[in-house]
Amino acid sequence: MYVLNNFYKALRLFVQTHAELDIDIKLPMLKQHINGHIRFYSTKNLQNLVEKLVEDLKIIERCSWSSDYLSIWLKKELWVSTVMKEILMSGCKYGSNDDHKGTVVSVSSDECNDSVTCLRIELLKEAIQNLAKINGYIIGNDGLNLLLSKKNNPNNSNLVLCGNVVCNMNVKEYKQRKQESVTKMSANRIESEEYPIDIISKLCHASIVYELLSVRHNKVINMKCDTSNKDSGIFIMYNYSRLCQVWKAYENGVIENYYESLPDICSVNFGLLTSNVSFNI
Repeated sequence: MYVLNNFYKALRLFVQTHAELDIDIKLPMLKQHINGHIRFYSTKNLQNLVEKLVEDLKIIERCSWSSDYLSIWLKKELWVSTVMKEILMSGCKYGSNDDHKGTVVSVSSDECNDSVTCLRIELLKEAIQNLAKINGYIIGNDGLNLLLSKKNNPNNSNLVLCGNVVCNMNVKEYKQRKQESVTKMSANRIESEEYPIDIISKLCHASIVYELLSVRHNKVINMKCDTSNKDSGIFIMYNYSRLCQVWKAYENGVIENYYESLPDICSVNFGLLTSNVSFNI
């Protein structure tokens, strides 16, 4: 779930005004057994704010005070519609901001060899640079210097720790095994031994990127290289491809007047989604 920026500011201002507290809001909770979507802690009793919070901030469905924290539940239809509008308006820029636009940053690493760990470091470096560019940073040499390393150094505040990849092969062998696995899986899909080499290469690269970067960057990866037909990265790309085909078919259907155009997001009533399963999807 998503904490709306305007709501976050309004909530902090509300608590500052009525309780003279500067609160630290925890991110919304995803697990159903955790109490509340949003939670913040306080040594001061805030029971008297519960009713007024619901009255003043319309996005709040309900809230409750425990011994040392306040739990808040948001009206799902309101925050979902707000987030959906922002996604549609922002497109691929969704989630980015220009707070550091123009800031120069460099990303370097302290090790380069033929280990799979170093391959992970290089992929992480490329990902960080791409994220920096999307958020307005300038990639250069004079400025903030981020160092990617598998060696932890608490004294370096600009260190980005990259966890080791436990693997009994070097990069060349790893890529070869991955290519054999993807080739075999692709052949099974189309019932043929022939498949375009360029597509196999792209699938291999995407599969490797997913395998090495889908795990939190500072966590160790225990590599299990096999030639089975199980590959999470390929599975995700397959589903993405299918969704693209469905969307393209729909757009063609709209052009041919077979389907109606989608309604404006503002007219969609998310209140009709009443189950948690619907919102999770």
